[in-house]
Amino acid sequence: MIAYQRPQAPPEFSRNPTKDKLWKKIEKTRDDIRIAVDYQSNQYPESKDFSDHWTNYKHLFEEAQGRGKCIYCESRITGSAYGAVEHYRPKAGLTKFMNRGNRDDLRNQLPKRKFLKQGKPGYWWLAYDWNNWLYSCDRCNSTWKGNQFPVIKQGEHMPMFSTHWTPAEGAERQEKPLLLNPFNTNPSPHFRFDEVGNILPKSMEGWQTIEVCGLDRKKLVRERFLVASAIMRQIDAYIIAASDNHLELEKASLKELLALCKDSASFAGMARDLLKGYAELDYVDLLHLEKDGLI
Repeated sequence: MIAYQRPQAPPEFSRNPTKDKLWKKIEKTRDDIRIAVDYQSNQYPESKDFSDHWTNYKHLFEEAQGRGKCIYCESRITGSAYGAVEHYRPKAGLTKFMNRGNRDDLRNQLPKRKFLKQGKPGYWWLAYDWNNWLYSCDRCNSTWKGNQFPVIKQGEHMPMFSTHWTPAEGAERQEKPLLLNPFNTNPSPHFRFDEVGNILPKSMEGWQTIEVCGLDRKKLVRERFLVASAIMRQIDAYIIAASDNHLELEKASLKELLALCKDSASFAGMARDLLKGYAELDYVDLLHLEKDGLI
């Protein structure tokens, strides 16, 4: 995972929205949902109650996320699948996994995770909040994350899932999410990678994000291994060229490493981590070298 800058919200999401027809539909859906919520009688909106207006803006998130990468696993989506606008905080309900599930998906096995009964409600008031939307692949979103959202409530010290309490409008201001959101937080300090593509947590947030999204599933590790191998070859070439004082080969290796670390590259977060761990170089260093015309 790497940090991204959230795309600029269209004018209709500003405080003085235009008379846009789509915005009017969004506002009507919001109003209908708010009217339907009744905490005393436990009446909350279901998934079917939310009209899909977010897909109209999917292309903006695709472009902002390295031109079509999943926000969580960093796989490139757009060449072979549609992907979807994902609700960071689930809109219609919340659940918690009871087991880690099957990480071996090499024969397309399902995770077979067991969940607690889905809790109600979800963060229904954030269903059409621009800051609650992300772009993700089907595996991270539908197969793994689903309606999970681990948090630490204000004043607490242990992670919990919102099935343990009833989130009401504004509850997000009283909790600390443990699922990393690359639009809000730089995820790089929360993970480390090895040279064969394995991902390991460096924090509670890193651990929960791996668990919730299945970032250690075998097919994904295999895909990362292919990129990790290319990175390690270039790091070895750079180290040899530097020790032999072969400037042209050194520059060529650094140029290849920079390309593997760019925002648009698959698994750029892993590439940057390996670059720092094995070559003692930061991605920012390479950007400076490129800007100065040195590579």
